[in-house]
Amino acid sequence: KITPDGVPQIAFDGIPHPTVNAALEITFTANDDYGIAQAWAEIKPLEEPAEGARALYPLPEYRLDLPRRNAREAKGTTSRNLSEHPLSGKRVEVTLVARDAAGQEGRSPPHEMILPARQFSQPLAGAVAEQRQVFALNANDLPRAIDLNDAVTSLAEDWIPNLTHFLLLKSARTRMALAYNDDMLRDAAGYLWEIALGIEDGDLSLAERRLREAQQALS
Repeated sequence: KITPDGVPQIAFDGIPHPTVNAALEITFTANDDYGIAQAWAEIKPLEEPAEGARALYPLPEYRLDLPRRNAREAKGTTSRNLSEHPLSGKRVEVTLVARDAAGQEGRSPPHEMILPARQFSQPLAGAVAEQRQVFALNANDLPRAIDLNDAVTSLAEDWIPNLTHFLLLKSARTRMALAYNDDMLRDAAGYLWEIALGIEDGDLSLAERRLREAQQALS
């Protein structure tokens, strides 16, 4: 007698929550009669995008760590840092998905939450990150991001005591204004993010990111 191949089962084992470094930690349980091949968290924004909106980045990818052995039953915890994604700080819907070798997929009930975001203690750094988020989520909102940049730099005497930061913001505005395709817009968005990190922590943030990338590659 052949045992029918059932659909995988997967569920949250506790409420997903942010870690100290703004990563998203998910604990889950999953099972399948013949073994789970892949599992991941599907993250989608709750807010309906504006008509004709054009996001510059795909939705976040969040692979769940499965045990190497006994993939028929899995229970684990995965932590991924998505704070650089433009959706960070926005309300999202998280659904766990498990797939078996036959391609059948089982899904958990969705969970609504705010995607963990990098917290900026420096107001200027937060303002720069906001400019980037505005047009990264919808490239059509680029004029608004440029207006935000102009508003910040127009108050340079009060907001920007560091001349280097002022020049970087002016340079970022030029990149935004001259961008004529999505690759150039993504380049401008990445440049703004680096400026925000530099204002907040100097070289420390860049070193921290390189360390995190090395840790992920090692795992």
